[in-house]
Amino acid sequence: MHLLTKKGSGPLPKIDVFTVADAPPDRPRHGSATIVELNSGQLLLAWMAHIGGDTAGHDHAPCNIESMTSNDGGYTWNDRKVFIENQPT
Repeated sequence: MHLLTKKGSGPLPKIDVFTVADAPPDRPRHGSATIVELNSGQLLLAWMAHIGGDTAGHDHAPCNIESMTSNDGGYTWNDRKVFIENQPT
C-alpha cells in the first residue's frame, strides 16, 4: 500500500510516495485505507488486508482490518498489527 503526501504549493507541488505495507503472497492486496488523527496527535492508518486461500486478492476474499501508527505526520509508520481478525468459517 502506498501513501502520497503533497509538499509545497503552486502548480507543481512535490509529491512523496511512501510504501507502508508490502503485499506478500499471504496478503496480496490492501484496500479501503483510512487515516485519522488521534487526540494525541498521532496518526492511525487502518485498511483491509485481503488474506490467503483460493480467493486471495479477490474482492470476495476474507480480509483482516490491519493498522499502523505514525508519530511524525505520516513520514514513518510502525506498530503494524491486526486490528480485527477475520475468522472464516
